[in-house]
Amino acid sequence: MIYNSRSLSKPFEDIDMEILRTAVAFNAAHDVTGFLHRSAQHYYQYLEGPSHHIDALLDRIAKDTRHTEFHLLQSGNTDQRRFGSWSMGYSRIARAAQTALLTPDSSGHEVSQVLHQEALRQQADAPSEDPA
Repeated sequence: MIYNSRSLSKPFEDIDMEILRTAVAFNAAHDVTGFLHRSAQHYYQYLEGPSHHIDALLDRIAKDTRHTEFHLLQSGNTDQRRFGSWSMGYSRIARAAQTALLTPDSSGHEVSQVLHQEALRQQADAPSEDPA
């Protein structure tokens, strides 16, 4: 499931961390994975997991009063998870290339591609856990 919406809060306030903490806890307990991106005014989120959990989550997210203009961009089953190791990845980086790629008119495929690239970038930038 992929959606976008317009945030009702200023960019990168504590409310984003509250959303992220709730998402990580719920997703880990319900085998849901995904990635959330916050731009200056919008959220873009990709979620994957068991359809009954995604459907219930979709209903909760759509009714959440912290955002408006909720648009479901894509739904349905996938053969393979894109964010299997992320209970909830998060990006709030306003890089010019990323900001130019994600607009409220972006398709589900475009959002999926940009969020997947951001996840790969974050994994590549993460410190290695191998002992030296």
